[in-house]
Amino acid sequence: MNATTLHRFSRLPLAIALALAAGCGHGDRKVTVSGNVTLDSKPVENATIVFAPQDGQSTPAAASIVDGKYEVKNVVLGSNKVQIVFNDQPQESTLDAKEGRKNRGREARQFKEEQKKHGPAPKVVGNGQVHEIKDDTTSLDIELKTAAPGR
Repeated sequence: MNATTLHRFSRLPLAIALALAAGCGHGDRKVTVSGNVTLDSKPVENATIVFAPQDGQSTPAAASIVDGKYEVKNVVLGSNKVQIVFNDQPQESTLDAKEGRKNRGREARQFKEEQKKHGPAPKVVGNGQVHEIKDDTTSLDIELKTAAPGR
């Protein structure tokens, strides 16, 4: 190894340390959060709760809501948008583009039929709020209300 190559490699540990330090922020620390979810004071059934970090880099964490209760592991510290997804509502197709083109007409008809059966997704107040998750956050209750007509 000549002096130039040795000089380049001597900076490598410093560059790695700086890169790791830049990435070791709020987004790397996680907690478990549990609580209750109600809609008009009744426990929410058949839904999923999603904690979506607002840092734009971290992975969201989610869990099922059972009997109005949830426990979500690996929630990133910091600002998280908390969204309740009602599972009993028909969902848009998640097929890839090729399959989607092949089945588009049939699936569109099925989706419309499901919408008629279930009605539109409930419009609720309090869904999608941003909550600050801290080291000591272990419990978060979400109280949703049905939106008044015309909202």
